[in-house]
Amino acid sequence: MIKNYLRSHIKKITSQNGEEGVVQHILEKIYNNKLSDIDGLELCDIGSGDGFFLSQFYYFIKNFKFKGLLIDGDKNHILESKKLFSNYDTIYHENLFIDKNNNIENFLDKYKFKKDLDLLSIDVDGQDYHIFNSLKKYKPKIIIIESNMTMNSESIIIENEQKNSENYIGIGSSPRAIYELARKKGYKLCLQLFNNLILLDEKYFDLLDFEKDYNDQDEIHSAFNLETFQDHKGNVHILSTGPWKFDRIINHEDKYTIDTTGGVTKVDKMLDSQKQNRHFNGNASENFSFQKKYHKSHLKELENFRNFTRDAQQGLNSQFTEPAKVQMDQIELEKFHRNILLNQNDKKKFKFKSFNYIFDKLVFLDIKNKTEFLYEHIENEFIKLKKQNIIYKYKCHNKINYQCLIKIDLNNEELKKHDPIKFSFLDDSNSFEIISATSAQILNSINPLYLHIIDDNKIGDLKINRVSNFSKISLNDNIVKKISLYYLNATSL
Repeated sequence: MIKNYLRSHIKKITSQNGEEGVVQHILEKIYNNKLSDIDGLELCDIGSGDGFFLSQFYYFIKNFKFKGLLIDGDKNHILESKKLFSNYDTIYHENLFIDKNNNIENFLDKYKFKKDLDLLSIDVDGQDYHIFNSLKKYKPKIIIIESNMTMNSESIIIENEQKNSENYIGIGSSPRAIYELARKKGYKLCLQLFNNLILLDEKYFDLLDFEKDYNDQDEIHSAFNLETFQDHKGNVHILSTGPWKFDRIINHEDKYTIDTTGGVTKVDKMLDSQKQNRHFNGNASENFSFQKKYHKSHLKELENFRNFTRDAQQGLNSQFTEPAKVQMDQIELEKFHRNILLNQNDKKKFKFKSFNYIFDKLVFLDIKNKTEFLYEHIENEFIKLKKQNIIYKYKCHNKINYQCLIKIDLNNEELKKHDPIKFSFLDDSNSFEIISATSAQILNSINPLYLHIIDDNKIGDLKINRVSNFSKISLNDNIVKKISLYYLNATSL
């Protein structure tokens, strides 16, 4: 396995595997300049979704000077994306499927993109190879393209070209198949991050800092795939190096299950097996045992896929999270807190956004007064009975026009041990959540987490729990250092 320096540039904002940091580094090498100082940048995202969830390009559109074309076959996704980028007059949308009936170059022509646009992402869950192959006039500098990472790294497997649709579920194409096509089209494989290959027009390749002996085809790898062998009796054994069960012989009854986590749960099982140095899927047969070791960097990719995808599914995308997508905007609440601190001893009115405020009092939640819930994960062979929730009693003001800003100071060293932790206020019957925020939204390691109660008349307890059950570490009492409650009398402006 070669050492690829680009892995040190992985940075995840909203992407699935942390592609943003790698792509930014490559672009700045191409232009020999900071991305913030470059004009005329262009990108196209095929299979853009809502522009935010697992988006490769949200970060680039929001922070730099890009002209962009976002294409998706889901009408609701496009409506959401248009809202997200409504203030960007150089971001265009198309609601359609790119396939053999809709050539991507026709739409690049329509919006007058340069023939060597900077970024192209292809993620359509099946026809990615054929969309890439359809490029004739255009040669993007960087292409991020999805492959089927479960296919053998040496196999050339190409899904047949066909019309795409909402009901279409494809098998995709192998990393090797896309690599061979890329080589014919004059691209180098810079990095494979789990299911995505990052390709670069070969004329820019020498601008990067690769070692002289770097061979791009050595970068191709399979996250998990089937391996087979035959015994002297002619039985073909199928060995799964992924998280699935397997049978001894090829002819077996087909059984299908649906994983609603998008593969996250299955990847977690595999990582758990690897960590505990166990055979995958138990004993393959009484006649032999089977185990496969993965390179450290590939295991890291699996972990990133699991963690990043799960976080996106939970709406957690760091401080860059779109405020419209979450309940508690930490940047605004940090400003709010500063105003409160400046006025906490002053009974005069002060304004913030659409309210007049009068500071009433500051109190501290008794963090010794708590209730603990125990939660048993559905897959209890992996996660035993753990302390899942910590409940703090919150005293409502129960007066009209009263609000409360909650500032939660956390033990950052303890927080690092966990997957994201969610802090949520329940209703007065403690049956469902009213508001919430998570530790993934904290602006930096020294900041507290904020929650804002607009009307505390019907608010119950403060509940603390893990967002995901993939964490093997129990929550403990010292994760919270202090909880401050700033009570305010508020009237609309």
